[in-house]
Amino acid sequence: MSLKSNTLYYLFGLLFITILSHLYFGFSVNLTNSLPYKIFIINKLSAPSVGNYICFKAPLESGFPENTILTKKILAGPGDVVSKKGLNFYINDQWVSKAKSYSWEGEELVLGPEGVLKEGEYYVGGFNADSMDSRYQVIGWINREQIIAVSYPIF
Repeated sequence: MSLKSNTLYYLFGLLFITILSHLYFGFSVNLTNSLPYKIFIINKLSAPSVGNYICFKAPLESGFPENTILTKKILAGPGDVVSKKGLNFYINDQWVSKAKSYSWEGEELVLGPEGVLKEGEYYVGGFNADSMDSRYQVIGWINREQIIAVSYPIF
């Protein structure tokens, strides 16, 4: 092969890899204090499971601007039981978090659902008391269709 054909071969290869990586992989930035990590690599091909971080579309009724993408950790998945006692949330009878009655803006917060998670349903959480997550009705349980990618923290 000539130098010109080798160069074209590598350029097409690089273009192919770039397109594939853009379609299936990427980066996510967490701009809040809801998680201990700020930068994530996202993988659109991975199936979500308990313990994974995920990127998902915030529900329209959440009050977030349309097409807002949130990153949270999956704390419970299909078959797990979510229960609450007062403001405390439990997964399979293990305490996971405490909800707040009011947002930091003074708005009353309605608590999220409880019960057995069905196939394709996930309970997600952050690590900050002000994290908007499954503890609250505006986010609730996340359906598989809302999930964009599994996220892997970098730092």
